[in-house]
Amino acid sequence: MIQAGARVRSRHGRGHRLARWALMSSLVCGASSFGSRASAQSQTAGRSAEEVAVAQQLYQDARQHQRDKQWVDCEMSLDKAIGILETPGLRFHLAFCKEQQHRWVEALVDYRRASQLLDEGANAPDVAELLPAAIKNLEEVTPSLQLMVHEPPEGVELYLDGKRLGAKLLGSPIPVDPGGRRVDVVAPDHQPFTQVLNLLPKDRRQLRIELVPDRPPAPARPAPETGETVPRVAVDSGPMTAQVVVLATEALFTLGALGTGVWFTSEAAENRRARDRIVAEINSPDGCADPNADPRCVVAHDADRDAINDRRIASVGYIAAGVGAATFLATWLLWPDPDPEEATRSTRFALSARGLGVALSGRF
Repeated sequence: MIQAGARVRSRHGRGHRLARWALMSSLVCGASSFGSRASAQSQTAGRSAEEVAVAQQLYQDARQHQRDKQWVDCEMSLDKAIGILETPGLRFHLAFCKEQQHRWVEALVDYRRASQLLDEGANAPDVAELLPAAIKNLEEVTPSLQLMVHEPPEGVELYLDGKRLGAKLLGSPIPVDPGGRRVDVVAPDHQPFTQVLNLLPKDRRQLRIELVPDRPPAPARPAPETGETVPRVAVDSGPMTAQVVVLATEALFTLGALGTGVWFTSEAAENRRARDRIVAEINSPDGCADPNADPRCVVAHDADRDAINDRRIASVGYIAAGVGAATFLATWLLWPDPDPEEATRSTRFALSARGLGVALSGRF
């Protein structure tokens, strides 16, 4: 039942979006980017006839891309046109193209920029008629995310999808595009916070974030007294030691080299089989010794040459895999003790129970 209801809502949402898009598309296609003749004269003041002609051609290209639903090309043409001549209509069309790509926040910025140009005196009555509804509809469906941090520490930084935002946005609703969004909040001497959210249209999400201070370093253990009967065990420095990193790197290198050798061995065998098939089809006594005897002999020679090159690369891969395996084994056996004091004296193993201990030590 839940899945059926979700499908019904999904179909209803798609139908609503399609109807809205059809309405907006028809209205936008009817809107002029340069407006009336008086408006065009005021907007093109200070521009050469060549610049205006190029901007007009770019606008016509964008209109065609818009009719073909080629939104990326439409955006590129309008960006170039606005670089020459900025009008409310061009901004309006650019916002519409971005809206169809679900870049709703950028679309809102362009819609509002078109409104600003109108407020500054630009004359575009067709755009002025469409703009309020376009802004209102997009504001209603654009999700917002409010990040709440209790007592934000000094130097707190906010990132959305890897892009740094100002810390002053904390506590304010932030308009975001729908879909998966990643939030990162970091601050000095605090553990970083990361969370991935899936935001749907019309979502109004509030995320409360607790930044946990880093734990103070553990105090160092005192040095053992002279005559200690049971040696202490060195404290583990953590799961990701330098030795583990080096061993992992060498293992990956070995596997990659081995995979390269196996792959190109298979390719060489396939090329040899292709060459043999061609020679068998030709049924020539000389076995395509002369590549010009038959056009297919050229293909057979190419396959033979590729097989030779593949075997060479495979040999290099196997040699590299052998070197990697030897290096991995050497690192495993010869890596020194991570505790410098214990490494200079001996390697010790200790077992103890209820105060009694037995120790075994040796030197490398």
